[in-house]
Order: sequence, then structure tokens, then C-alpha cells
Amino acid sequence: MRHYIATLERGIASLAEGRGAFNDMSSLFPALRMGRYEHHYVFCLPREEAPALIVAIFHERMDLMTRLADRLKK
Repeated sequence: MRHYIATLERGIASLAEGRGAFNDMSSLFPALRMGRYEHHYVFCLPREEAPALIVAIFHERMDLMTRLADRLKK
């Protein structure tokens, strides 16, 4: 379990820094990034004057697009 969490944390840090493999999801929301780490999809918004904002972390079994759309509306 520790290895799983450590891998997930490293992936999130890489996504926030714009390193590694991630998908540009700007067609859904400006500057939105998505990375997949272990069994989770992580959505991130980079910010110029602040640390990147992790918008959502969803397990692969969840209805991603519906939940993400709900988050971005708030």
C-alpha cells in the first residue's frame, strides 16, 4: 500500500510541475491537465502566481467526465 500511495504522490507532483506524461484537456477547461497514476485520474490547473491547483482525483471506475464537469462548474 505504501508503494501505491508513493507512486500516486510522485505522479501528482510531476503533473503539478508540468513534467512527465499528461494530457492537455484545454478543450474542456483552459490549461486543464490530466494524468493517470496507478488506478487514478488526476486533474490539475497550473497557476502563475501560486502552486498548481489539483481539481480532482478520481478512481478509474468513476464516471470521470460527469464528475469533472460538476467540479469545474463550482
